[in-house]
Amino acid sequence: MSVLTAKRIPSMDGLRAISIVFVLYGHMRLTHGFPIRAWKISHVGGILAAFGVCLFFVISGFLITTLILNEKDRFGNVSLRNFYARRSLRIFPAFYVFICVAILLRHVGYAHFTNLGLLASATYWRNLYPFQDVQEWLIGHAWSLSVEEQFYLMWPFVVARLEHRRAIWAAVALVALWPLLRFLRHGFLFAGSGPVALDTAAGDTIMYGCLLALLARDERHQRWLHRLARQRAPVYAALSALLVLYSTCAWWPAAATFLLPLIRNLALVVFLWWAINNPAAWLGRVLNSPIAVYLGVISYSLYIWQQVFLFPDQNAWICRFPQNVVAAIIAASISYYVIEQPMNRLRARFAAHAHQPVQRPAATTVQRSPAD
Repeated sequence: MSVLTAKRIPSMDGLRAISIVFVLYGHMRLTHGFPIRAWKISHVGGILAAFGVCLFFVISGFLITTLILNEKDRFGNVSLRNFYARRSLRIFPAFYVFICVAILLRHVGYAHFTNLGLLASATYWRNLYPFQDVQEWLIGHAWSLSVEEQFYLMWPFVVARLEHRRAIWAAVALVALWPLLRFLRHGFLFAGSGPVALDTAAGDTIMYGCLLALLARDERHQRWLHRLARQRAPVYAALSALLVLYSTCAWWPAAATFLLPLIRNLALVVFLWWAINNPAAWLGRVLNSPIAVYLGVISYSLYIWQQVFLFPDQNAWICRFPQNVVAAIIAASISYYVIEQPMNRLRARFAAHAHQPVQRPAATTVQRSPAD
């Protein structure tokens, strides 16, 4: 049975776990008590959190596109109203509870951020707002949530309304043209150095996951994708490429640094595709282990709340390593069980269903995981 016909895509929660572990490491190394002091100033340590976010982006693009295509294949149409209702219930409650707590923490003097920064974070345009200093840290991670929300506003319309091959060309065009948009906005493809290039993630990173989901459903590309998933060489090549990129990025000439995100995103796509198609392999067993699955399930809440405890230069006991990591996991678990799970039950009222009397033959079905 194809991975896309399973009730639940294997290894997906484990992939989320890898993402959040890299984010946690990238942040915890800046906190008091972290043992490996040299890595605090290492360019590699500094961009690993961004790597975790990039993997999150690729996963999100793949999953959202797959879910929309499933609904389109099964029922001949997509209810965008229900889609946005499900997305809102999935994302907004936990995030806005966090925003309320952030305002309270500012009131008691724990953190300081501007009202404009708060507005940018709460309305999902933080990625367009300058990250001024470490005092903006508490809500600064909303930049990545803003990128995803802006993606949700645009991409579902493309997948739902365009014919499949036109949607593929739209994804290719967005991937190809995004560096040009960056150039028009900033005047450069990537500034300065390789670490800066790998610290950059935006909508084009998400689109690589979208393009993978589209190609996996296209008859012309399915054969070579399945052949790719049956061999071990591609995943080892992808992992090797990532290792080389992140260990040598500081030495790349400025004129070639635009290649770094391109290679990174392609490697992440290969890694994701191989992992979900080989759950019985050693990598699949790790990704589907109970600990990995649990971290993946709470990864959204963990990403939101870790910012409270992995606070650079904050010397409070709760912000020192290792208790800050434990506190972040506890807070995320509470958020998941108290906020996310009730909202997940409410989301079932907006599940995909037939809105037209004529249905297309069911090609694939993917059941959403609690973290989708």
